[in-house]
Amino acid sequence: MSDDEEPKRRWTGKPASSGGERQMATRVKNKKVKESSRNWLKRQLNDPYVAKARAEGYRARAAYKLLELDEQFHFLKRGARVIDLGAAPGGWLQVAVARGASKVVGVDLWRSSHCRAPSCFKWICWRRKRQAC
Repeated sequence: MSDDEEPKRRWTGKPASSGGERQMATRVKNKKVKESSRNWLKRQLNDPYVAKARAEGYRARAAYKLLELDEQFHFLKRGARVIDLGAAPGGWLQVAVARGASKVVGVDLWRSSHCRAPSCFKWICWRRKRQAC
């Protein structure tokens, strides 16, 4: 293969979300990891929502689930108060802030550095401690 050629990729039969053309699939060839990890990585690399979330600046692909639910049921209104239990990695917090929620609180067992505008707490249940991120 010369320097100007791209590496070969397989075509998947799934149509892309825009235009109807087929997407390229990325193959994972690392034999050192377990098969389940390799399968997860393959799904992650080939997921169109992961690529779309990365391109639009969302922290997780789950943000599109919340956007779809809000389009159907219209529960995120301007000035709403939102609490996100299990907030990491923060995709739902981003959507709530973008949709105009006035008070947004995220609670999770993991400390995360992405919470800047909304209130974010790390909750340790067994010690009954509350710590701000």
